[in-house]
Amino acid sequence: MTESDPELPPHRRRSWRPQERAPLGTDVPVAFFLFLVEAWLFFWAALAWGMSGWAGQTAAQADEATRAGISRLEHLLIAAVVCGVIAALLRAPCSSASQLVIAAVLAFMVLLAQGGYDQAHQPAPSSSPSVWYDPCYSGSHGPSCT
Repeated sequence: MTESDPELPPHRRRSWRPQERAPLGTDVPVAFFLFLVEAWLFFWAALAWGMSGWAGQTAAQADEATRAGISRLEHLLIAAVVCGVIAALLRAPCSSASQLVIAAVLAFMVLLAQGGYDQAHQPAPSSSPSVWYDPCYSGSHGPSCT
């Protein structure tokens, strides 16, 4: 008869997720560092967006630069959300809260940028019927049906 290894009590089991919160002395500097990195990335993306739009010789090139800038903002938003989720899983409340605030600000900026782009690129309105408009129904042979 073989003896099985006794299981560890629940409080002594190791988990991939920390059981206690991250120390405040580590959490606050990490949150501040992530904020600085994301601010630097945002200003770099804004500068690249502005320079690409300024250097665009045609309206199509300027539109392409605008779409690329909106795409950079969306990527930065995704990175902020991922960093916030990782910080929450590692039980770092200051880092996760700051990342969620940054993600909310970036989401609002993406919303404004996309709305401005959509408003500037609305399709031309369709023509409305006039007195000279004569609908051509199937099977009719009026003067407007050819």
